[in-house]
Amino acid sequence: MMATEQTAIRILLVDDDERIRASVPLAIHGIDAGYRVVGALSSADGLTDAVVQHQPDIVLLDIDMPGRSAFHAMEDLRCRGGGTRVIVFSSLGDGPTVRACLEAGAVGYILKLDAPEVFQEGIETALAGRRYLSPGVASMV
Repeated sequence: MMATEQTAIRILLVDDDERIRASVPLAIHGIDAGYRVVGALSSADGLTDAVVQHQPDIVLLDIDMPGRSAFHAMEDLRCRGGGTRVIVFSSLGDGPTVRACLEAGAVGYILKLDAPEVFQEGIETALAGRRYLSPGVASMV
């Protein structure tokens, strides 16, 4: 999906690992030049405010971080409404965790070790309003 600056897919990244926050924007842009990381947070503490400020289409959210619970942040975003979709982006891939994320409002779940094509498929599927599960977790749910 090639997009212009006006139609760029806006992505907000939330991960406590500085290396992830530095490398994911490059990887995402390499997947599709129409993807643009509009902000990056090191915790879920300011997520609601960042969503209001940046108005992302997608939030890529790690769930294993210090500070505010990512689950509470997802629930707040779900209650707030709006078009932002949350895709959990985690190294944790067990069934109970994936189910809890979906119940909290995530529309997708991608493992950090997944190939770039999985990220693209997850983002496109979420933008189309459908649930996406990484092949590594799909059989667990």
